[in-house]
Amino acid sequence: MPIGPRIVSADALPQSAAGQKLVGDELKKQTQRAAYTLLVVGIVQMTCGAVLGTMISKLPGQPPNMLVIVLIATFMVGAAFIGLYFWARTCRCRPPSSAWSSTARFW
Repeated sequence: MPIGPRIVSADALPQSAAGQKLVGDELKKQTQRAAYTLLVVGIVQMTCGAVLGTMISKLPGQPPNMLVIVLIATFMVGAAFIGLYFWARTCRCRPPSSAWSSTARFW
């Protein structure tokens, strides 16, 4: 019997309740970081869209629908990222593994 820590692969799940709680807490932290990243990308996208719209509106001889198309495209992408932020904050996803018991809770 080897003495020392047991080495497991990255896809091995903990068997103890304490280990499952630690993995769940880490998953929650990663989910929150990803959600905030989506929010930041959405805000940056909308800010860049507003700046780009202002710059395009001041161009002489622009096509009539170019400003509308650019604004709709940039704001829709920004809104999609912000929508994904709200989805990520409320999503209670579990990793696709049958090793977790049905009573294990992540948050």
